[in-house]
Amino acid sequence: MPTQVQFRRGSSSQNNSFTGAVGELTIDTTNYTLRVQDGTTAGGWPTVGLTQTQTLTNKTLSSAALTGTLTANGSAGSSGQYLESTSSGVRWSSVDSTTIANGNSSISCIASGGNIRGNIGGATITTLYSGGLAVFGKLHRTGDGSASGIATNGIGIVSDASTFTDTTSFGTVATVAVHAIQQPTLAASAATTWTNAATFYIANAVAGGSNATLTNRYALYVAAGSSGFGGDILNLQANGTGNIGSESSYFNTAHVKATSAQYADVAERYQADADYPIGTVLVIGGDNEVTQSNMGGQTSIAGTVSENPGVLMNRGLEGEHVVAVALLGRVPCRVVGVINKGDLLMSSEIPGVACKLTNYIPGCVIGKALENHTVETQGTIEIMVGRL
Repeated sequence: MPTQVQFRRGSSSQNNSFTGAVGELTIDTTNYTLRVQDGTTAGGWPTVGLTQTQTLTNKTLSSAALTGTLTANGSAGSSGQYLESTSSGVRWSSVDSTTIANGNSSISCIASGGNIRGNIGGATITTLYSGGLAVFGKLHRTGDGSASGIATNGIGIVSDASTFTDTTSFGTVATVAVHAIQQPTLAASAATTWTNAATFYIANAVAGGSNATLTNRYALYVAAGSSGFGGDILNLQANGTGNIGSESSYFNTAHVKATSAQYADVAERYQADADYPIGTVLVIGGDNEVTQSNMGGQTSIAGTVSENPGVLMNRGLEGEHVVAVALLGRVPCRVVGVINKGDLLMSSEIPGVACKLTNYIPGCVIGKALENHTVETQGTIEIMVGRL
């Protein structure tokens, strides 16, 4: 027969009141566990059964597999909850299904309307709603970008070709805008003056970077359609700077009520026999359309060579020697001899030079002197052409 070893045994209450010798083992018949006695501690040190509840203190669980119900502070929690550490222990907490927060910044799904709202520093910065995206603050596009096929697709802010249907307006509507910028208001906490204030500002035309050659650079490019302006079109550069159109790319017809020009004459382009200095007296004739005068009192006067026409006609004329001939207004004129303000002028014997009228013949008058010429030698004065 094998040897049978029996230990002291008893209920939990009996074990709790028993103090055994050092190293003695006793059996707890209530929990079916062993207790290790140390000779001094009543009840000894109980071991734990496989199914027995125990309290873990200063223990580390590695790759723990939990089954059954996890109870914390007497509560088993509910589906979807998680354990949260608190100053007094742990507790079951629920995930906020409407808000993700960090400090005083958050993203929230608002129950009313289902809007998604972004808060930064406690203030609402953006709201995504059924009608679009509302931004409360500065919309800042920063950083470099790259993409393929940016010719007309764009690489910054892009609005695709779309159809917008108005479900409320019918009949005639005065104004409609697909993309609208309403009038903003600028304010300051103290007296402030802004020299230039713009609702929409473009710093400059696009610049060419590495491996990029830009033939034409535009700050604003409207490919087709009309552009309407309800206010003034102003030149923000120095006076006399900037053009409307160019020599190679010009407009068709300007429909205006009134015009104002810095320069003072109306001129027309003609084919000349040579390139002549400003103020040269021209007559109809020569190998082409006009040539410089070459005798006194010629009746085929065309005008004088204009310096800066206020209006230039026949601008499309091309040729080897194209000259702007002043037909009306105030222009420089090469003269010789003493001339008084208001004198009529005619061609002199000196080629391309005017003098005081001495014998009137219809067609010989160049214009009227606007200033005096007090010497007999040649000079240049301002004259009025087109007024006899």
